[in-house]
Amino acid sequence: LVATQGRHTPLKTAQPGHVVSLDRTGRKLWELATPTSCWGLALTGEGEGVAGCTGKNGLIERISKEGKVLWTIEGSGENRWAAFSPDGQSILTGSVSVGPGPAGRADAVLLDATTGKILWSYFGKDAWLRNARFSPDGERIIAGFSGGGLIMFDKTGTKLWQQQTGEFPLVLEIDDHYNTYAA
Repeated sequence: LVATQGRHTPLKTAQPGHVVSLDRTGRKLWELATPTSCWGLALTGEGEGVAGCTGKNGLIERISKEGKVLWTIEGSGENRWAAFSPDGQSILTGSVSVGPGPAGRADAVLLDATTGKILWSYFGKDAWLRNARFSPDGERIIAGFSGGGLIMFDKTGTKLWQQQTGEFPLVLEIDDHYNTYAA
């Protein structure tokens, strides 16, 4: 089990937080301090790796199952989500600086899980990634953004469709037939 700490009060989101790993009996295996509240966390299916992102500064860290930071990417703005592909080879996350200034902030990026290299970037309407899921076969990704946008991408980053839901999705799922469920 890996858990994270996030504070919702705006004045407290910039306070330090942590990521903690517990075994099946509840014994703490490790704890890793984060510079601000940690809002996003992903775990590979086999538990071999963790990806965490912090809120206000958007920092992305790839963490080993032993709690060691393998790489870090400086974020840009709100980042509240990280998700591993089903094969554990890539991580979808948001608010990453890919160039100078505000125009260089990607709303979503797919990263190589081993190196942290950006595989593709999506630039939307300055909306942070709130939720995302890979399809069971890893071929498609459904992403939900602040402001209520839902976008279906293929694994290469090609946008297949987009819908407005009115509010950011708290829950997203995608089935074997690429049907999407959002709430």
